[in-house]
Amino acid sequence: MSVSRSGYYAWVNRKPSPRAVERADLVFRIRKVYDESRGRYGSPRVYQALRREGVQVGENRVARIMQEWGMKARVTRVYRRLARRRHEL
Repeated sequence: MSVSRSGYYAWVNRKPSPRAVERADLVFRIRKVYDESRGRYGSPRVYQALRREGVQVGENRVARIMQEWGMKARVTRVYRRLARRRHEL
């Protein structure tokens, strides 16, 4: 990989950047809201819930993080009887 040994160990022992710490906190908060909704909330609802909590974040950032972590809204199918439709047939 053509990286010096000292450079590698400096990278391994480096503290995470403030942006990385902020992102980790945001991922934790998104996961918390998503789990509380039992996987039913998509990115718009998660975004709204975070805004209500006072978190300054953009909707697209929430959507991107949710996609990276595999969080999708669980969609329930609506059951409709076909009685009228059968009569028309």
